[in-house]
Amino acid sequence: MGNQQERSLVVVDLAWLGGMIDGEGNLSLHVREKSKRCKTVRLYPRLQITNGDPILIREVGRVWSNSFVPVYVCKRPSGCIGSMVQGMKRCQKALNVITPYLRGKRYQATLLLWFINSRLSRDGDHAPYTEDEVWCFKELRRLNYRNGNRNQKWDNWANGILRGHTPDSAILEQMKIWSTHDGNAVIT
Repeated sequence: MGNQQERSLVVVDLAWLGGMIDGEGNLSLHVREKSKRCKTVRLYPRLQITNGDPILIREVGRVWSNSFVPVYVCKRPSGCIGSMVQGMKRCQKALNVITPYLRGKRYQATLLLWFINSRLSRDGDHAPYTEDEVWCFKELRRLNYRNGNRNQKWDNWANGILRGHTPDSAILEQMKIWSTHDGNAVIT
């Protein structure tokens, strides 16, 4: 197979994976609570696809693997199987690869990538969270739990830090441009 055909197959695979994430995926910040060892709340980026079909999850793993993104596969008590990318650098790599192929969850991907880049530009897990980072966490929760079925404890934690904070206008502008591949469409 020639290089052009190989690139075509990669694009098709990534477009398929983007559709899987749009339909079955979840882009979120996982909360790790305070403990004796860790005295602060930690937020970890997570990109997850859950499905009951092991063949689909195996294919998800293959596409990620071809893109050099390490993935973890886990089985849920419900019988569903999850393919998960977790951690700052892994999610950053995965989001840089897949975001152009997302449609419905591109805004969440942009938020998560902004959060990751913000954390990595400072001191990762050890720096205190900025108000913009906490706003990003809260916005992702709002988008992921539109039906209101969420733990209020973490909303209260975020509200206690934010206290009416509005994110930097540059962040808002960056978050508005997301709906097309070329970045021309703006959500108002």
